[in-house]
Amino acid sequence: MGSREEVVSSILYQRSVLKLVYREAKDKGRNIRCALCLSRYNVSMTILLRILWNALGLLIIAEFIPGIKVDSFYTAVIAAIILGIFNAILKPILIILTLPITLLTLGLFSLVINAALFLFAASFIEGFAVVNFWYALLGSLLMTIVSTVGSKWIDGK
Repeated sequence: MGSREEVVSSILYQRSVLKLVYREAKDKGRNIRCALCLSRYNVSMTILLRILWNALGLLIIAEFIPGIKVDSFYTAVIAAIILGIFNAILKPILIILTLPITLLTLGLFSLVINAALFLFAASFIEGFAVVNFWYALLGSLLMTIVSTVGSKWIDGK
């Protein structure tokens, strides 16, 4: 357990989330228990759909780009999960560390970071291979487009 302040802030946060869910359920005429179950279900389903969408996109990219190879759908799912983790954890750290050069190149260095993460993921996932940096750059650009389109479609925007 954390300190008393952490426990109190956690309880207050959970209470505010429950109030929002209850208010939304009440506005839509739903039962509150049903709304809580649906909100948990929606989050899990959204994550699963994004992983599957990115895996399918990676398979299609590997089919059309000769320098990128993915052996199976299982490998593509693992690669999509690893790339998602890298983009969530490593990419912000690398962006902060390379901020001067990113600003100097007006943000174009972030493409190099994307390609490096794509190549790094391919270096240790068995069944997922990228020939060189240029194919990694092209693959990361296409994966960014696929991921963006998928996020917009899944979120319904």
